Amino acid sequence: MINAREPARSNLLLALLMVHMAASLWHHIHNGQFASEYPGMPSGFPPAVMGLYAAYGLLAFTHYTLAPMAAHTFVMNATILSEALTALLLLGTVFVFLIKDSDA
Repeated sequence: MINAREPARSNLLLALLMVHMAASLWHHIHNGQFASEYPGMPSGFPPAVMGLYAAYGLLAFTHYTLAPMAAHTFVMNATILSEALTALLLLGTVFVFLIKDSDA
């Protein structure tokens, strides 16, 4: 059985996780900035795709299925809630645009 509490392993996993998260953030920022230049997406990301991404952001709330809000630090709650609340804002905006587009 692998002991995840070994400092060397934990430090390696943490370092790799941080590098992966930075690469993922960079990738998402680039996608958002240059969506119209990606092959097969001449007009940017369709609203339904943006809705899926926003729904993915709502998964931040699953942190509270593992431990209650009171068990998290202020910064943990701030990051969880900021991701989830901005996901709700994006999802709501996508729905408004979809409704407006269907009326046109």
